[in-house]
Amino acid sequence: MSEALSIRAAADESPAVPALRWNGASYSFAALAEKADARLHALNDARDRARPYPLVAASDLDTVVTLLALLEGRMPVLLLHPRLVAAERDALVSDVSRAGRALPADAAVIIHTSGTTGTPRAAAAFASIEISRNRFLNR
Repeated sequence: MSEALSIRAAADESPAVPALRWNGASYSFAALAEKADARLHALNDARDRARPYPLVAASDLDTVVTLLALLEGRMPVLLLHPRLVAAERDALVSDVSRAGRALPADAAVIIHTSGTTGTPRAAAAFASIEISRNRFLNR
């Protein structure tokens, strides 16, 4: 994985530096990398790698760790809004699955448009785009 999106690379470079504060606790890059490694191991054992991993994107530590694990493992993630009901989530997951074509190798995150002008449409963000953006912003 490119180091621009790697929690492991950040942990190797600055292990003790605080990376996240959540509910009064501080998590270093090394601590987050350890949590992400454990989550990645569990995800590797329990998922179909041919499809994006559906992740209800709550504002919590578990979501952050899962997202970091998926990015580290180069597994595309389908972000789902936490206010969606089960039928809405199922429809969006089905929409991505129904596309019937493989995602590009560097697809990192799939989101859906709001659907305000009709049916929500899937859109992918690619790791290569994020890497280029980070390089531009860090010049």
